[in-house]
Formats: sequence, structure tokens, C-alpha cells
Amino acid sequence: MLDAIRDRIRELLAQRSSHESDIDKLIAAAEARGDGSLTGGEERSFRDAKHAIKTLDAELASARVREADLLAEQASRDEAARARAQYPPLKGGRGASAFGELHGAGGYAGGGFIRDAVARKFGNDPAAEARLGEHQSQSQSWESRAVGTGAFAGLNVPNYLLTEYAPLARASAPFLSAIRRLNLPEQGMSIEVSRLTTGSSVEAQTVEGAAVSETNIDDTLLSIPIRTYAGAQDVSRQAVDRVGIDQLIFGDLAADYLRKVDAGAITGTGANGQHLGLLNVAGIGSVAYTDASPTVGEVWPKIAQAASTVATNRFLPADTLLMHPRRWAWFCAALDTTGRPLVSPEANGPFNAAGIAGPPAAEGFVGRVQGLNVVADAGVPINLGAGVNEDVIIVLRASDVLLWTEESDLMPRQLRVDEPAATATFAGAVGGLWV
Repeated sequence: MLDAIRDRIRELLAQRSSHESDIDKLIAAAEARGDGSLTGGEERSFRDAKHAIKTLDAELASARVREADLLAEQASRDEAARARAQYPPLKGGRGASAFGELHGAGGYAGGGFIRDAVARKFGNDPAAEARLGEHQSQSQSWESRAVGTGAFAGLNVPNYLLTEYAPLARASAPFLSAIRRLNLPEQGMSIEVSRLTTGSSVEAQTVEGAAVSETNIDDTLLSIPIRTYAGAQDVSRQAVDRVGIDQLIFGDLAADYLRKVDAGAITGTGANGQHLGLLNVAGIGSVAYTDASPTVGEVWPKIAQAASTVATNRFLPADTLLMHPRRWAWFCAALDTTGRPLVSPEANGPFNAAGIAGPPAAEGFVGRVQGLNVVADAGVPINLGAGVNEDVIIVLRASDVLLWTEESDLMPRQLRVDEPAATATFAGAVGGLWV
């Protein structure tokens, strides 16, 4: 089985390399043209390759876990075999009491303890001497238990795993990973983008030589403020020098940074230093669906209606469904009238399924519905509606949502440590544009 898993890992790595090569070719073609942009077909091929790599990475991670489990199981068995060789079974069985052996149990099965004692005392029997010596050794090994480990508190040292810790469970930033990201300019506190409000016009020419249609093009300046997300943790210098808690603190700050930036990109109000989140963009289309007993069958046409709204207003198709993980779990739990799942795992080779589920994932790319990539994100609100228990499914074209960041991996760039109390500060400037 281990060889089969490793063969599969090699196969997945080869497929990943092939998709990476496809991406490199697309980038090289765009650079060769000199405009640095992809055509419509190239853009689709680029997204397909990226999504394929994400799927392969998830399967690779699962395969590596299975490989590690098998290696750990084999190591455990090898260790047990070494232990069995080092500690062979004792004759007479473990834990047999001296009282029991006097009556024929344990090493003196069938009796003989008193007979051997008499033989040693009066007959000088070497065999009896050997049996009594083995009995005495076993009795001392297994019956002497008056003192426990509690009597050696100074020597019984607890094992603290300094290289491991249980982090606080936090949502990540799958929405930010799904949209376009651009490098943030080095200076300034806003990004100014020209947005066309009046376009050129083309009409049929009435007759030869007649004037052609002409409309003056016009734009408006779209200003996107740059936002800063930061957090601090005050710790003593001694805690840094003597305990070494930097990895724990920095990891926790970074995790909350990603969670808050992601949530702001979805629900931010645009005030108090927040982004203007996707759900608060003026004029955003909406399709209402409220039901005390909702079903996937009833939601299905609503998704198609929302995708139609995107296509009607953008003249390009939607490609992404953004929903809370609980909503995707609800999709996966739905059954048809014969008890078959409506959303079937991709590994099962689904036929005529309402949705396809990718490798198991709590967040990020989880599958497809109506040909749209499903991204599960815990930053999607679940406290909407009159009952404060409703959530939304966002249908969008991911490439139309832009995010400017200082770092390509979304991680904050600034760390400051002050004296005498070490103040660990994480900060990142992020600007967003929602088209």
C-alpha cells in the first residue's frame, strides 16, 4: 500500500508540474506581446490551471498524510518487535503471588514449592535450588510495589512540548486567495483609478458620406483608500528571552490579521478604517430566498438567477460562489428522493450530479455547482435576516474583484519590538477595489 501511495504522489507531482508549465507558457505569451495581459481564452486557461493545482495540492496533502500514517504504523510495529525481543515472556506468568504459588499457581503449576524447599534444605538438590531462585526473582520483580513515582517528585519531570502548541482556532482568508491581487504602490494613502462613465458610440451610417456617430468619452475618478490592519501584544523582556514565546504570538497575530482583512473584504462598512466590503457595494444585485425549510432544489434556480444578473450587467459570466462552510455542508448533506446525494465527491466519478465536491476542506475551494467554483469562507455572515440566523451566497466574477497588498502572500510586513516591555506589532496596508 505504501508503494501505491508513493506512486500516486509522484503522479500528482507530475500533473502539478504540467499545469505549472502551462501557466508559464501563458505568462510568456503575454510578455512576448508586450502588453502583459492575457486574452479571454488565456485567462480561462490560467484560472483552470490554478484551480487544478489547488485540487492537486489538496490531494497531495491527503496522500502525504496517509503516507505518514503508514510509516508511523510501521515504525510502531518495528519498535514493538524490538521490545518483544528485549523482554521475552517470563516463565510462570507475570504477577503470580507467592501465596498463589504455594498452592500450585504461577511458576509452580501443579504444586511443588514446599517439596523444593525441603529438597534444598535437606537434600542439596541443585534443580530445586534453581527453581526457588527463579521464583524469588519473579516475586521481587513483580510484587515489590510499595513505592510509586509520586515519591520522586524532584526526578519525575513533566514533559512540556516546547516546539508544539495548540493554536486558537481561527478562520483563514480563502476569499482573498480567490480574487485578483496587485502590488500596493510604495507611496500614498489612496489609489486613484479612472472609471469610464460615458463610452463612445457606434451607429449605422445612414448613407455614404453621412456623418458617423460620435460621443465624447468621459470618466470619473475612482478613489480607493488604503487601509491598515494592525495588532499588538505586550510581553515582558524576560518572557521573550527566557520562555521563547515569539513564534506563538506572531503566529496568532498573523492568523487574526488574515481573518480580519478577509472579513472586511466581505462585510466591511467603508468607515472607521474598514474596507468597503463586497456586500455593501452600492447597486449590488440580489436575489431573495427565505424559507423556514430551505432545500437545495429551491436554491438551485436562485443561483442561476444570480449568475444571470452578473452576466446581464457585466456582459461576462460569473465564475465563483462564495458561501459559509455550513452552507456548503448543507449542500453536501442534501439527498434526492431515492436517498442519493445531490453533491457527490469528485473521486466517485459523479454522473448527473447537482454539484461536485472536491477533496475535504474546511475553507477555500471545495467543489463546483452549476459550473461555478465554490469557495467556502467563514467570513461570510450568518446572522442576517429577521431571525438573525440567515446567511448569503455571493455569486461573482472573481477576476473583477481587486485587492492591492504590500506582500503577495497577504502576510503583514512590519514587526516592531520596543523596550523594556517587548511590544510585538503586526501591521499591513491593504487597499481594495470592488468592480
